[in-house]
Amino acid sequence: MIGTLIEYDFLVSHNPATLNLEQQEYLRERVETLELEARIRSTLPYDVHRQIHRHVLRDAEPIDITSTVSRVAPSYYTDRHAEFDYWRFTPFVYRTDNVHDSVVSMNALEFVDGILLNHNHMARFHAMDPPKQITFEILIRWDFVPNFLPEISLPNIDALFDLLGILDGDADRIRLEFLFKDSRIVYSRDPTTKEEIAPNNHGPLRIMKAKMLYLLQTAMAAYRDFFHAPHRVTSATAFGLHMNTYRITNPMATNDILHMRARDWLADHCCDLFDGMWDTYRRRSGFVKYHMLQAFKMDQVYYDRDLDVQEYIQRGLGIPFLPMPKDVYF
Repeated sequence: MIGTLIEYDFLVSHNPATLNLEQQEYLRERVETLELEARIRSTLPYDVHRQIHRHVLRDAEPIDITSTVSRVAPSYYTDRHAEFDYWRFTPFVYRTDNVHDSVVSMNALEFVDGILLNHNHMARFHAMDPPKQITFEILIRWDFVPNFLPEISLPNIDALFDLLGILDGDADRIRLEFLFKDSRIVYSRDPTTKEEIAPNNHGPLRIMKAKMLYLLQTAMAAYRDFFHAPHRVTSATAFGLHMNTYRITNPMATNDILHMRARDWLADHCCDLFDGMWDTYRRRSGFVKYHMLQAFKMDQVYYDRDLDVQEYIQRGLGIPFLPMPKDVYF
């Protein structure tokens, strides 16, 4: 396993006298590198050790798992150890700008299955130390048309549970990122059409972001429990009539069918709860729209012509209560 104690033990077991000068030089440099990494890691607290890769090269260009081009490392990584470092230190991201295209979702799932879960590929998840995650984008979309509401689309949430499904319910492998999306150009992948919500968890949107994160983490845990601890999940308390006992115990209901039903149920109700945060009162929807306009530095005319934004401004700005009655479903 490249980059681990197994590799170190394998290298030091070689007798340098049996190697040529080039091989001896490579062996010495690689052993020194592994020893240095071990010394660095040994000085870090356990929680920092587990989290460190999530902050390494954070601003680096990530590997987009929805692109087929990303399945091969760039050609200039000619050395296998250099290629391993590429997979190890470059973040993975699941871009959801055009997730409504089924090909995009299929590309992402094929990347995970064929590379990250492939025991013969050097980018396999279980070989990555420290552990790696996939950053999954949750987009609040709005085309800035007056009096229309921003939304988190159903295919966006469907794709999240599809990803969770292929990861066998391992939510620790997924890092959620919440972004505003300028959808005036439909499904544009231009990075300038997205702005992070509450960067560094600061600002007036941080409570809204925390509630959305809490909801999705709760739903992801319910999905995991359904497949890995079915005795803890009853049709009456978790999946209602949609996931009734007959459907769960029906021998014709394969895991794929159960996954699809659980995904549909969870995604539908997550989207309902998201919509309910800001579509019930103008001040709430105006709050979201106002901060989207601020994020993209839109002209004053966009503020003036939207009644929800005007209501929010006239009520003195501030942070309105954003309901999240998740206990209704979870």
